[in-house]
Amino acid sequence: MQENLDENQKKDQEIFEDENAGFKLRNAVLGFVISLFIIGFVVFAFTVEPVNYKPAIYLYPENTTQISVKLDKTIKYKNVIPKYKNGWYVEAEPNGVLRDLQPKYTNCEKLPYKEFGFEYSKQACEINKYPYIYWDGVQVVKPVPKKNEGFIVKSENIEDFLSKKADELNFNKEEKVEFVRYWNKKVKNTGWKQVKIYFLQNEDVENYLPLYIDPRPDNINRVEIVITKAKKNEKIKEQTLIPFNRSGYTMVEWGGMILR
Repeated sequence: MQENLDENQKKDQEIFEDENAGFKLRNAVLGFVISLFIIGFVVFAFTVEPVNYKPAIYLYPENTTQISVKLDKTIKYKNVIPKYKNGWYVEAEPNGVLRDLQPKYTNCEKLPYKEFGFEYSKQACEINKYPYIYWDGVQVVKPVPKKNEGFIVKSENIEDFLSKKADELNFNKEEKVEFVRYWNKKVKNTGWKQVKIYFLQNEDVENYLPLYIDPRPDNINRVEIVITKAKKNEKIKEQTLIPFNRSGYTMVEWGGMILR
């Protein structure tokens, strides 16, 4: 009988040890999975593409025209005004005023009109007259194009710099006022004493952030301002900008990124 008892105790001990080993293995696997998740999250957090801030799309047809505008599938948008519903569908006047043809999808009360850059949005929505199409978001596939030329600008001088470049690019009055107001504050909010700036234009922007416009404008003028912190005593070859061609049915878009 004692031998049977000892044999049962031995079997119980083996079962306990097997279960304990299995428990340790499961914990080890779980710990490994959690570690991979944390590493993946950290890598994603530090490699995610920068936000494209306030690309504003202006449309100037020669006659009142219904126009559709669509973002490429590689662009993940965040804020869109008016609402993006399989694209934007607007009626555009020659003076640039846009009427949303899908107004039921935009809730005027839920627009972030109290935030910087969105102040116009609620009133524009309520009367269904927009100065431009607003979007922001990220390009999830393509890297930001690089340039070996640009400008080094002290932050205290950024407003004057932006004003001069807007004139050089052939912005109209309304475009210039909002472009300068917006990027002046965005740059100063970085806290950087001086910045390095380069401009992406037309084909560079089209390849990086594809848009599909129907009917297609006679002239498409797109510009993205790319801003980074300038190193002490950094120098760079000055960039030559291409003025907008505003003849015929014209599209203008400006936006930008801050690379930290």
